[in-house]
Order: sequence, then C-alpha cells, then structure tokens
Amino acid sequence: MKSMINVVGMGLSPEDLTPRAVKIIIKADILAGGKRHLAFFPGHTAQRVVLDRNVEATLTVLKKSCQGKRVVVLASGDPNFFGVAPLVCKVFGKKNISVLPNITAFQAACARVRENWDDALFISLHGRPISQLDSMPADARTVVLYCDGNNTPARVAQYLVRQDKGFKNCQTWVFENLGQQDERTSARILEKFKNYSAAALSMMIIKTKKVAAVHCGEARIGIPDAEFCHDSGMITKRDARILTLSRLGCAKNQVLWDIGAGSGSISIEAARLYPGIEVYAVEKNRERFTQLEKNIQKFHTAGVKAILGNAPAALKKLPCPHSVFVGGSGGNLPGILQEIKKRISKNGNLVVNCITITTLNQVLQILKKWCWSYTVTSLQIAHLKSSENPEILRAENPLFIVHGTEA
Repeated sequence: MKSMINVVGMGLSPEDLTPRAVKIIIKADILAGGKRHLAFFPGHTAQRVVLDRNVEATLTVLKKSCQGKRVVVLASGDPNFFGVAPLVCKVFGKKNISVLPNITAFQAACARVRENWDDALFISLHGRPISQLDSMPADARTVVLYCDGNNTPARVAQYLVRQDKGFKNCQTWVFENLGQQDERTSARILEKFKNYSAAALSMMIIKTKKVAAVHCGEARIGIPDAEFCHDSGMITKRDARILTLSRLGCAKNQVLWDIGAGSGSISIEAARLYPGIEVYAVEKNRERFTQLEKNIQKFHTAGVKAILGNAPAALKKLPCPHSVFVGGSGGNLPGILQEIKKRISKNGNLVVNCITITTLNQVLQILKKWCWSYTVTSLQIAHLKSSENPEILRAENPLFIVHGTEA
C-alpha cells in the first residue's frame, strides 16, 4: 500500500493549526521536520525523522521505509512558499502529496506593522548567496527578506549600504522569533541595522524609495563599451556580448564562470540581467584585474567575484558551473576545457569566443572528441557613425562564437 504524505504548514506556532491539521498530525506514524517543529510534540509516539542539512537525501531514505505508513512532514508557514513542499513533491511525486497551507511569517510581519504587501518583492536568503540582494529594486516597493544565521539582518544592512543604491535611509523592520514568547520587532532606517544582533530566526521588511541612479536602474541589455574601464579593444564588445549571453543560458541562482574575464563585461552584464546569479570572473593580468574590480564597483554588481589567477588552476575550488564563457585562455585552452568538462552541470552551456582559425579548430577538435553537440557562429560587424567624415562602414575583426553542450 502506498503512503499519502501530508505536508502540514505550522503557521507561526501550533496555535495556528486547524482542527483538521491537528487530527492528521495525531494519526501520524512518522513525523518529519526540523528539530524546532518536532519539539512542539514531545508526547507524540510517532517515529521522528529530523530534516536538517541534506533534506532531499533524508526524504529519499524515508521514501524507501515508509510504505503503508501515515507520514506527516511539518513545515513553517505555507509549505509552498520558500518551503519544503516542492522538495517533498520531487521525492515522492505530486500525486502522493497533500499540502495543508497556513499563515506565513511575512503575512504576520506585515500585520504586526500594518503594512500591505500587494506590491511586495520576496527574497529568501535562507541557505542562498547574499548576491540575491542584487535584485533589490531602486523604486518604491515593499521588500520582504528571509534571513538565516549567515545572512543576518546586520549583514544585509551592510551589503545594501555598501552598494550605495540609496537604500541606507529606507524604513526597515526586523522581526525575530515571530509567534514565539520572545518575539521582538525593531524599527529604524536600514543603516542603523548594520551592527544589529538578531535572533537566528529573523526576517526583514524594507520600504524602498524611488532613487535616481546612473548605474542601478532597470537592467538593460547591451551596456555601451565606453561605460566600461578597459584596455583599448580588450573587451567583449556590445554586439558580440549580446550574442554570447544569449548562448550561455544563464539564469537566476545559477553559477557562471567567466574565464579570461578581462574588464568583466560578460560577468557584469550577466549579473545585472540575472539577479542572484553567482559569477566567478577569472583574470590573470593584474592591470585588467584592476579594471575588472573597478567595473564591479561602478556597476554595483557585488554578485561578481573577481579572481586573480591562471586557469585551469584557479578553477579548482570554484562551485560547479551551469554556464561557462571562455574569452581568453593564455595558451592553456586544452587544460581549461578539460576542467570545464569535469565540472560543468548536466545540460550546461559552454561558449568559447575565438578570434583565430587556429583556436577555432582546436576547440572543435576537442568537442568532437568529447562527442558534444556544438554550433559555430561567424560574426562580422561594421559600424558607421554620423560624426565621421567620410561616412564609411568600419569593420571589426571577425569573431567565431562556439556554443557547446554535452550530447
């Protein structure tokens, strides 16, 4: 007999449980959840499964041993809102899952301070990189942030103030231990939270303001080359950059390697277009590395990590990428590609921009040896400016854009 898995939202505390939810919990043969949730039921005789660090692995083991048993997974708030329900569905299958929602922490927080959340932007930093904050809008909105023990309210305040997007004077609330006896709400401007000591269970609401800023407005694709600090010609130019980014298949919360980053035009453009992406820009030339750091600061793209070093050695300790761009190899192309092959995620995108036929042939021979699928785009561009006399289309050097994926 198959088991029906009930995912029960606890709300802020057991006091928020409906009679139906209480009945389901009482009848459970197995109770799974965080230590805090399980502690609410000290007298329950069910088998207890603690969902701690590797939740998916724990649920997978549970699936093998729960046949014919009534399983209840306890969750905070609404299990479908930054909660465990999607992961339970992934492991057990949606048809075997029943979800009982409840009041969420952000609803309670907004109620505490009598703020509506019609326009709210929700960002969860729970177990996620703080670069998620790069998506914070520089306009008048309500931003709800879920913090954790690493991404604390103080760290959030420091990060946003350092970005200098005009957030430091925004009205901010910090909510700690909502629904518990030691619940606390603190209100002040964001900058005043830079040294704030908060409980591990905390969240924030920030009322952002409309600000005028040159580089932190709505992201646009194709930043003009002149806006970057770079060596003359040593940059992936705007038109090539747009085509390159379209093939990289970047997405929010993924990892991008930019090898031979130079001034960082690919990294910075990607970070602005895909909030929350982790970008690792590797550059070996010290002068270009300095330019890279200046551009990161100029465009407020703290999600780009500049790494001074030679690839492939500099790649060894980086998180595995979903997308990789190779703009320069320093003569180490075979070794770099081999490291990429070992580390890139399944269905990941590799893009190599080649100026010479020799490099193009080298890349294609390697991809053929791997039995990867690939495409090659020959890009030949000429520009004419109204300020030039005579009006002549001036051609750029041809560029070959190689896009490869595992077949």
